[in-house]
Amino acid sequence: MNLTAPKATILAAIIAVIGIALGAFLNPLGQKLINQPLPTANPTTLAIEQIPQQVFAYAGNNNPDGGWSAFWLGYDDKSIPIYRLDYSLPTDKNGFVGLAFQFSKGQNLSDYHAIESTIIFTEPLDEINLYIKDISNNLKTIRVAGNGAAQMNVRYEFTNFPDINFNAVQEIGIVASTDFSTGSHQVRIKNVRFVK
Repeated sequence: MNLTAPKATILAAIIAVIGIALGAFLNPLGQKLINQPLPTANPTTLAIEQIPQQVFAYAGNNNPDGGWSAFWLGYDDKSIPIYRLDYSLPTDKNGFVGLAFQFSKGQNLSDYHAIESTIIFTEPLDEINLYIKDISNNLKTIRVAGNGAAQMNVRYEFTNFPDINFNAVQEIGIVASTDFSTGSHQVRIKNVRFVK
């Protein structure tokens, strides 16, 4: 077929009309599929990713405190987020580092009874504190030690966090300090969820 300028213009117009019609037909279907929320795999759990939050690393790096930290977000082979904290604590002064999941308005977790997560240490004898803090700044920590295991699935009942107002949790996270750790380390946490 020999395309002359008028035939090419007519063919382009036909293709455009078909494209517009096809787009108009598929647009509502596409919007419905794209904007559909992901189903909850288990209604008795609440994943940390289902809660509006900020995630960040922090460190005490002012005199007399010292420490350095960096936060990285990665994914495993099943597309599960992995939150990585690289950190270094001095041997000659006080310091602390941490990774926080912060809920700006306070999260009501009173329907749940425990927190579960997977913690991955790069050094099997590393330690970290898991903490929960409410909007009144009540804070409670639990020590998690590698004890020779590189990866640990942990579960802590909320009864291990006395004085925390679970109607208004402001922050959960992991923290290390020179009280029990020095030098350079890496820890990863994933599958953070609240369980009924």
